[in-house]
Order: sequence, then structure tokens, then C-alpha cells
Amino acid sequence: GTSGHEQLALVRLALKRLDEGTYGECMHCGKTIGLKRLEALPWTPYCIDCREKIENGEIEDPVVAA
Repeated sequence: GTSGHEQLALVRLALKRLDEGTYGECMHCGKTIGLKRLEALPWTPYCIDCREKIENGEIEDPVVAA
């Protein structure tokens, strides 16, 4: 599960990305994150494909690594 601290960091990141105009784009592949996914997880920085790859350990999570 996502810790409160991690979730807060993701929310801050989402707000920063709103300011920059990059909100709603996957931070890993640059594709648009699906609207249903954004409604469910408004702070998510990744599309569903990249999120699954991160969870499977196929790619590194740059947000957590940062």
C-alpha cells in the first residue's frame, strides 16, 4: 500500500505537473493516462502499463528513486 507520506509526495508532484501543463501524461512513457484511471487515482504519475511494469519490477520507479 501507499504510505501517507508517499501519497502526499505524489499529490504535490501532481500539483506541480498541473502548473507545468504535464499533468495527465505518464512520467515514464509520456502517453496520456486514461481518464478513468485519473478519476480513480488523481495523483498517479503513470499510465496503467508503466505502473504494472514498475510493480512487476520490469522498470524502475523514478519517483521513488528520486
